Amino acid sequence: MTGQGKTDLFALGKGFVLPSRSEGLSSALLEAMAAGLPFVYTEGCHFPELAREHGGIEVPTGVEGVQTGLRTLLQMGEMA
Repeated sequence: MTGQGKTDLFALGKGFVLPSRSEGLSSALLEAMAAGLPFVYTEGCHFPELAREHGGIEVPTGVEGVQTGLRTLLQMGEMA
């Protein structure tokens, strides 16, 4: 997805999840942040600056970590 279509999807979104095992500087995560979406990302995204500044919800890589992050995101009430 590119261009206006991608922008429109981010505008419709209520949250963003990036359950990566290995990621560089993720443009998808940056785009979600720019769209103002609350987000969950795994430690595999290698974004220590976000974790240090409490940006988003960083969780351990794997199913259990992502499930915990999703529960936290839903409890925040931002996805209602």
